[in-house]
Amino acid sequence: MKEIKKCLLRLLLSALFCIAAVSLQATAYHFKQLTSDEHLSQNFVDDIYKDSKGFMWFATWGGLDCYDAYSITSYNTGNAKLKSNFCYCLAEDSHERLWVGTDLGLSCIDLNTGQSLKLIEENAQYKNVLSQAIYALHCDKQSKLWVAGDHGLACLVFDEQGNISNFYSLNMLSVLALCEDYYGRIWLATSSGKLQCLANKNPGQFDFEILPDLLQRETFDFIRSIYADRMGSLWIASSVGLYRYNPHTDLLQDYTFSENEPGSLPHSFVNDVVQDNTGNIWVATLGGLALWNPATDDFSCFQSKDAEESINNDFLNSLYADDRNILWIGTEKGGVNWMFEKRKMIHSLRYNPSDPGSIYSGPVNSILEDSKGNLWVGLVEGGLHFRAKGRENFRHYVHSNQPNSLSQNTVSKIYEDSESHIWLGTWGGGLNCLLSDGSGFESYVPGDEKGSIASLFVSDIVEDSLHNGLWVGMNNGLQFFDKVSGQFLNVFIGSEMPHPPQQVNFLKIDRKHRLWVATNIGLYCFYLSSFDIPGVPAKYDYFRYSLHDPSSGQLAKIISIYEDGDVLWFGSNGEGLYKMEEFNSAESPDLKNNPALEGPGVYKTAESYVRFSKYDKRQGFADDVIYTILKDNDHNLWMSTNNGLVRFDPQNLEHVNFSKEDGLLSNQFYWMAACKG
Repeated sequence: MKEIKKCLLRLLLSALFCIAAVSLQATAYHFKQLTSDEHLSQNFVDDIYKDSKGFMWFATWGGLDCYDAYSITSYNTGNAKLKSNFCYCLAEDSHERLWVGTDLGLSCIDLNTGQSLKLIEENAQYKNVLSQAIYALHCDKQSKLWVAGDHGLACLVFDEQGNISNFYSLNMLSVLALCEDYYGRIWLATSSGKLQCLANKNPGQFDFEILPDLLQRETFDFIRSIYADRMGSLWIASSVGLYRYNPHTDLLQDYTFSENEPGSLPHSFVNDVVQDNTGNIWVATLGGLALWNPATDDFSCFQSKDAEESINNDFLNSLYADDRNILWIGTEKGGVNWMFEKRKMIHSLRYNPSDPGSIYSGPVNSILEDSKGNLWVGLVEGGLHFRAKGRENFRHYVHSNQPNSLSQNTVSKIYEDSESHIWLGTWGGGLNCLLSDGSGFESYVPGDEKGSIASLFVSDIVEDSLHNGLWVGMNNGLQFFDKVSGQFLNVFIGSEMPHPPQQVNFLKIDRKHRLWVATNIGLYCFYLSSFDIPGVPAKYDYFRYSLHDPSSGQLAKIISIYEDGDVLWFGSNGEGLYKMEEFNSAESPDLKNNPALEGPGVYKTAESYVRFSKYDKRQGFADDVIYTILKDNDHNLWMSTNNGLVRFDPQNLEHVNFSKEDGLLSNQFYWMAACKG
């Protein structure tokens, strides 16, 4: 938690922005909705499912919808992908196929192609049985698909290729609900209000177990769903209330609505029950949403009238808790709602007109915590701000007519060199260096004399210890500043390089003494030990086009770089995040036969082979523009984007997106505004 605080402390300034620690409040939730206004097929949503690829599916009474967090793709009878538009239930099998129960039978969608499959129609026996209304689907731990409906109960067994190798069915009363418990048993509810339990041990056989006396005696009226929680309790949602059977104590507890009982359910007609990742039990009723409190054995209720931010409809049909602990809610007239816990609001630094020591308003463009623990913040048209370690107030440096003032108020880069000098790149005022007494700046601007800086627009600065100077990236190229002579050298003039660096975005010297230059016309890597200055690079690599697919012809627009051990990470302007892994001859003697060095994104460089892997919105990132990259002590990468903040765990390929709803003052970040203290 301390490390998260440190990381966010610098990152969130860049949106003006916030400095924060992330934690959850137990009772505060954000709610969002997706309705027919956003092209949902119908506002009556009977089931919700998140597939193995991360897409959300909604079974509505107007068709099937797939949601990718940005847009909806609809499946219906009109595009010949469903038997009926009245969709009741969903389940995915182990072959990446989505099964859809409708009022006219079973449909199947290939999740890789989006095409409808005719597995049921190919066999007359399957088709006859599974062409009636389907109310519940479940793919069990053995990858068998259980189908419940007006036909009774059926089970489909698949071979390794995904073909139906066995099909067995039981003609009985309509089966309305299914669930699998911890032991792999299949529980079912019939239209008579009775429960039954299958041992599910012998394929092809329906071996019913004897129920506990309490469950045999009880008739639950109209059972809407059954759910087995991780503690072993069985929850039964019915039209006359909610029941919880504890097999360890052999007790059956019932819950209903009562006007005179605080903590009762919001309504006695219960449609669904689900348990989220933290163990919470959620209940969907026709009077709102309920959260079970196990300590007091009562409920906290969420209803549409409760607050400005809440569910938009109290008639709830279905619940789904996903792997990110987001609770998805299918309603009768409000489409899809989803809710998630608010993270704790965090301290922010912002302009206060009544406090002369506050930071000025405007986007933050650069941040540095220097070697003494002082904080430096550069703004767009707001100058430079300095806060000494342990102090709360800022000292402001702005451009004026006074000698040695800041040359321009847009500070694009703040950099501390090995001698503790503070260098400032400005956008429109050249390069500045803070005087040793802190009273002002020495400025470097273009001039007619030899050795002057080439541009007023400086984007980045990095120190080169091999050549005792600074590399300065600008809008029109790259120069080397020789600290001994005080001159700027045009290293690439006279070189045979066909595309010298232009429009420089970011500079990085890695531990192998390679200078990485990120530009709008590609990514460069210069081997600093291969040449002297003045002189021209004897060895370099140039990645001109998209790092993962150079055949696309799209220029690689890299805007951030982070070194993480032997791995380099590159943030792009619109193509997401790239991971670069390197393979040299010592590690891999037979490079030509190394399977890791095949396919797109693999390059032979001046000294090795490298492979680029790509991560972007398709993996769930908030955005594909990656302005900055930092790493915390838990090995997570933190990235600022055009649409909030992303925390990415590269080892487990897990991520969390943070937005204004989590405490950011804005989702819009800026170029180099990130610093880890």
